[in-house]
Amino acid sequence: MHEYSICQALVDAITAEMDKVEAPRPFRLIKARVVVGGLRQIVPDILQTAYEVITRDTPAKGSALEIINIPAVATCKKCGWTGEIEDVFFQCGNCGSTAVELTKGMELYLDKLEIESDE
Repeated sequence: MHEYSICQALVDAITAEMDKVEAPRPFRLIKARVVVGGLRQIVPDILQTAYEVITRDTPAKGSALEIINIPAVATCKKCGWTGEIEDVFFQCGNCGSTAVELTKGMELYLDKLEIESDE
């Protein structure tokens, strides 16, 4: 259940970014979008629940959390194949080699905030 600690850091980042917004006040957060790589082993439903709980007493209260999942992608050093890794052993989808370099899948960042001004 590391989703709660990750979500707390995410909400901290969201509120810090909201403090920097140069929009007419008051405004409210409509949606926060986060990008999560498949190798982060984050369960989206748990992250959603954590977001609802942690934002209750923050300026982000009532906002939606959009999660963009990025699959694990690797490039084979042997044959040059690039594609999504579906096997936990990180094998090339073409030749079966384990000499692969991960190129995507470890992402975890706040991508976008959507706000709405009351004016």
